[in-house]
Amino acid sequence: GSYHALLVGADGELFALGTGSTGQLGCAASSGIRPRCTLTLTPRQAASLLYFNGDGGRNFQDYGMDLRAYAVRVPLPDGAKAAQPACGIYHSAVLTTGGHVFTFGRGANGALGHGIDDDELVPRRVEFFSEGGATCIIAGGLFTIVQCKEGNAYGFGSFSPGFATSGMPMSLE
Repeated sequence: GSYHALLVGADGELFALGTGSTGQLGCAASSGIRPRCTLTLTPRQAASLLYFNGDGGRNFQDYGMDLRAYAVRVPLPDGAKAAQPACGIYHSAVLTTGGHVFTFGRGANGALGHGIDDDELVPRRVEFFSEGGATCIIAGGLFTIVQCKEGNAYGFGSFSPGFATSGMPMSLE
């Protein structure tokens, strides 16, 4: 994302750091407070963080500190394990080891794939992929694209001015 990043540990745990002004960190308190982690990331720093291997990894050493100290754990529902994170500007998406997709953050223009524009402050499963089968995920500025094992790609959100989905995943074939 522009000012946030998601990290996946070796055990499939999901962590977030950066600014969560629209819920894109996925760790909102039950009181509805939108958290802000203690480390502010520049867009370049956020773009350079993808994964870590549980023991610090090279990405963390590049900043001269252990970024895990600044990250917050983001629990996924039903004990799901994260496999691949993706960050848009104001939203986040996570592919799980079971091929499911969770999204959270700003829901404007259907960027979360739930068929509504509501924000989600904690990870919510995208029901379209409830049977699993997703193999790859990317998030752009205001959209998300998911590829499935049969080779089909689906997108949701706003891809360009004047072209937005209904908020439900649509085939990009």
